[in-house]
Amino acid sequence: SSCSSSSNSTSKSKSNLTPTAMFTKFAIAECLTIFLGTVLGLVQGCFGGFAKLAPCGMMSVKMSKGFNQVYGPFLGFPGTFLRIIIGLGETSAGICIILGVWGDALDIFDEELRNLVRALCIVAGSALMVVGFVAGMMHYYVDGTPCSPPAVLGCIASIFTLARIFAVEPRTADSQRLATCLTSLVMVMAIVAMIVNHFFGQHESLVREANAELNAL
Repeated sequence: SSCSSSSNSTSKSKSNLTPTAMFTKFAIAECLTIFLGTVLGLVQGCFGGFAKLAPCGMMSVKMSKGFNQVYGPFLGFPGTFLRIIIGLGETSAGICIILGVWGDALDIFDEELRNLVRALCIVAGSALMVVGFVAGMMHYYVDGTPCSPPAVLGCIASIFTLARIFAVEPRTADSQRLATCLTSLVMVMAIVAMIVNHFFGQHESLVREANAELNAL
């Protein structure tokens, strides 16, 4: 009887500690994703995205020339089309992440909207992760740079996304399905881009001279 009472007390103590441990895990993950999400939103979303869309400024001129003469031909896409699509995607994803993580943390959403925002934060993080890794791969082949800024941002986006999936996830089945479907769509688009690059992209040696001129700006 003493053994059973001690086991019961142990199980009770474990059950009492579980909510605290879960709350601590959630709080740490939320703080981490707020920091990483703010970095992603400002650097890759607002700065990088707007620079691709803005019609003027030295950075925009460099972006335009880079996409038309280097990045577009290397990946097999028209440069202007690729620049606008990626710019719109980065800007919208960055703004979504900043508003989402801070709005969730400050508890300004109702329960239904909170789950929707959490799902969209996962999708936005996945999209920025794909853009960062693809750009990092491109810089590796064209510049010979294994650890470029886009690759670093891709790593940050992957940590952000995994933390949101496993610790700050949406709570309802519908919002989880939405996150899964839209993230899968992002991955399908990445696969399509790789197929286009395989069949229509130029070899890095053909864009190396234009890339050297771009880096000299």
